[in-house]
Amino acid sequence: MNNLKTKVSEALKNAALNESAKHYLLQNSVLFNLLLKGAKRYIGGENLEDTILTVKKSNANNFPTSIEFMGESVSSVNEANEVTQEFLKIIDAIKKELANPENIYHIIKQDDKVAGFSKMELNMKNPAIDLSNVSKMDQIYLLDSFQGLKLGAKLLSYNINYSKSCGQNGMWLVVWVGNTTAITFYEKFGFHVVTRDEFHLTGTHLSPCYIMFLKYEIN
Repeated sequence: MNNLKTKVSEALKNAALNESAKHYLLQNSVLFNLLLKGAKRYIGGENLEDTILTVKKSNANNFPTSIEFMGESVSSVNEANEVTQEFLKIIDAIKKELANPENIYHIIKQDDKVAGFSKMELNMKNPAIDLSNVSKMDQIYLLDSFQGLKLGAKLLSYNINYSKSCGQNGMWLVVWVGNTTAITFYEKFGFHVVTRDEFHLTGTHLSPCYIMFLKYEIN
């Protein structure tokens, strides 16, 4: 299986850099669909909408992800302009995400430098949790240079306290089952696994994950 993955990966690289091969593949529906199936393990989507959905799922499961546009075969001014427009679409999508009032972002700094950020949402019901008015911790991200300074714990604590101040009864999150470091980290704050789930990381790849929940002690 690993040998097959390697061959598919090499074929994708060669096709992307060879205009003649690319043209042939685009005209051959059988080969195109075969390579597309393999490519979906490595790409976010065929269009921006599919890619944003993939990135959201990835980030929600503690896989920090960014969006890039594949333009290694650009060979004309028109193609360069098309690539530019795709990047502008990505920027616009990010702006809309930040402007959405349902998304609550908090930034953490260290020595006046941005070290990371978090994203959470209020009143996000989960079918596995028999409780209303609960928050979802969508993402906690720290730059590599600020790892090991307990800033993640500080950021999570801030979000929990913020959630409580908004009248929430608890907080839940999604974490990949293989991310034992993150699971242990959340358990220290009182989170526990309530169920196991799966999500489509790409069109063909399922990733197992846990739903973890922290119920607040209401005084």
